[in-house]
Amino acid sequence: GMLFSLVAGVLVFLGGILFGLIMIFVQFKLFEKTALGKRFFLKSSIQGGSRPTPSIENLSGKSGVALTRLNPTGKVKIEGQSYEAYSRDGYLEAGDPIQVISQDSLKITIQKL
Repeated sequence: GMLFSLVAGVLVFLGGILFGLIMIFVQFKLFEKTALGKRFFLKSSIQGGSRPTPSIENLSGKSGVALTRLNPTGKVKIEGQSYEAYSRDGYLEAGDPIQVISQDSLKITIQKL
């Protein structure tokens, strides 16, 4: 009766969504194998995918500003992105101008300008 057709309708709807997702996935897999796709995927994987921290390009020598108090670690803003940083000069106030000295994959070391 009524309930059955409702359930059938929902199942068809969900099935359609699932089918659509599978098709998108298949197309992406095929797309990945093409040259353009390889470039596309390579680029997105270089940008670090799902890590919460923005991917760190080479920031050495760039300047920015302390977003929070650094004591000696805190957040800094460089080119519109915020990063976790370590202050070589120890204590800095929010708003102090800073410059990146060095970085590794997890930490940016800065100094006061």
